[in-house]
Amino acid sequence: MNYKLLALPALLLSLAACGPQGPSGGAATSAERVSVPALPVIQEAVRALYPTFNGKRIPVLVNHLCLLAQGQMTPQQSAAQLAQYGIDAARLPLKSADATALLVNGDRAAQAEACAAAQASAALTPLNPDDVMRSQPPGNASGDKKAGGEPARVIDQAVLGRLLSLKLGQARADADTFAIIATRLSATPGLTEPEYRQQAQAIFRELAPGYLARLKQQMQAQDTQYRLERLEHNRLTFTTNSGTRYDASTSDGLTLLHYGQPWYGRGMLLGMDYRLQVANLVQVGKPAAAQ
Repeated sequence: MNYKLLALPALLLSLAACGPQGPSGGAATSAERVSVPALPVIQEAVRALYPTFNGKRIPVLVNHLCLLAQGQMTPQQSAAQLAQYGIDAARLPLKSADATALLVNGDRAAQAEACAAAQASAALTPLNPDDVMRSQPPGNASGDKKAGGEPARVIDQAVLGRLLSLKLGQARADADTFAIIATRLSATPGLTEPEYRQQAQAIFRELAPGYLARLKQQMQAQDTQYRLERLEHNRLTFTTNSGTRYDASTSDGLTLLHYGQPWYGRGMLLGMDYRLQVANLVQVGKPAAAQ
């Protein structure tokens, strides 16, 4: 599957008992804890895993990683494709602090983790309108042109349908996977926020292959109908004939409704409000003599 960037109770119960658990240090007492939504903590943790290349986010190389992670590109094909980008694969390091080495070192597990983090992060942001616009060819039925004789730009409905299907698949895979992470984190009360983020990242890495498989399953059927409500650089809103409403903005993040039920966003995952009992940062931050 070529990725492009731009209810599971049984599964949740079976997976919730697995993976990293337990605090790295002594847990705070109940009087030193505050209840916070799990979703923002998990979002921040996963977005921090987004792959970079020499410190830069390069979507075309993320797509390249996803092909490698899914076994859809041989090393020879990869080298040839990188050469088209002006990159000599033979000169890339086999180890690096970021994702650069993953382009050539064949580490499928790490490639899957990077790809999954990129896809999960992409669900939270609107589309770039330029990705779905095309110039109206000359001689079209309406004959519309912009002032000055420039051809009008219209939405390419085929491209839009594919990208909306991907956005929805990413959002649903996020909801499923983040609910599993929230379930595990909430079973360990009394950690600090950085400790919860570290655990969330460890669990997400573990679940990365399952996330990518879930993303494939959650892609919409070809006969799904979309109703586009807003397509702007800072906001994307659409509904489907299968009971889903997707709304993502740069200011408020992602909200996903499934038949009117909150499936993702505003602290909710799969209709539930997962919360973490976080160690009170004010108390934890006090000098020992003051406690």
